[in-house]
Amino acid sequence: MSELVSVIITSYNHGEYLKERLDTILGQTYKNIEIIVVDDCSIDNSLEVLKGYAGYSNVKVIALKENVGYALACHKGVGESKGNFIIFAESDDFSEPEQIEMLFDVIVKDERIGVAWCRSNIVDENGKVLGDDYSGREKSFRLMCKESTFIRKEYMQRLFLSSCVIPNMSAALLRRSFFEQTGGLSPNYKACADWDFWNRMAMVCDFFYITKTLNNFRTHGQTVRNTFESNLQAQEILKLTADASNTVYSTRKGRLKSCFNLGYIGAYMIIYSLGNRFKNAIFIYKEGSRYVGFFIFFLLFGFLKNFWKYIGMVFNRQVFLKGWF
Repeated sequence: MSELVSVIITSYNHGEYLKERLDTILGQTYKNIEIIVVDDCSIDNSLEVLKGYAGYSNVKVIALKENVGYALACHKGVGESKGNFIIFAESDDFSEPEQIEMLFDVIVKDERIGVAWCRSNIVDENGKVLGDDYSGREKSFRLMCKESTFIRKEYMQRLFLSSCVIPNMSAALLRRSFFEQTGGLSPNYKACADWDFWNRMAMVCDFFYITKTLNNFRTHGQTVRNTFESNLQAQEILKLTADASNTVYSTRKGRLKSCFNLGYIGAYMIIYSLGNRFKNAIFIYKEGSRYVGFFIFFLLFGFLKNFWKYIGMVFNRQVFLKGWF
């Protein structure tokens, strides 16, 4: 018999998307699944939608009495689950029928692999495809991942220093033992708990990327990252990348690389920030200066790198979506 896969759905005020989310999980070609839905004290019609799935023996709904936040809601779901493999299926996303089967077939073949993830479409509120999460990635990633490929943890560590190359939890199947080894998602991060988590997973396991588009990542005003102000996001991103750099790089040359990397990230956030860019720039400069001396120099380099990256993407006619790392 195939291994049990635990699908954890954290639900918070996404009632309009819940039916599509659950139906595309129940319609998976991989059948040995359990679905744990943790509703984090929604105030919309989410619980009414979930009542419609009471008749499914493999669906369990946990309605929290108070809002605990994304990370703790995920951990509640994991605590109630039994599978050795876990996927965090976001409540506003939806899957292609063969997603879990294809991810499972990859991850189960090699015990070193703790994460198997796939390409995602980026869709709007109505499910219209806006692009994908591959076209906007760094050139080195796109060249390496033209075909489905095994990626060693050391390389993933460096990829995560520049961007969150798994921008959507719904795209990834995890091996439970590695999830528990890292301690899982940290409640210390409100906007970027996923990126922090991937940094720590890259310290303990290898990854596998599937080029086929099997996941649909919805972007709208109420996604987790969009509901937090830009300054909080900037603060968390600079902190987690600075902390990860200190772990990955031990040489003077490596430290210099991390400084340039933080400058690039800081410049990116200023360019694509919403609202008053001048105020955002001052905030990011002050935050970056906490981790890097002479941060203004590295920030200027970051602006130059972002400019040439943008020119290259336009030249190659690749999709570029604001706000994506």
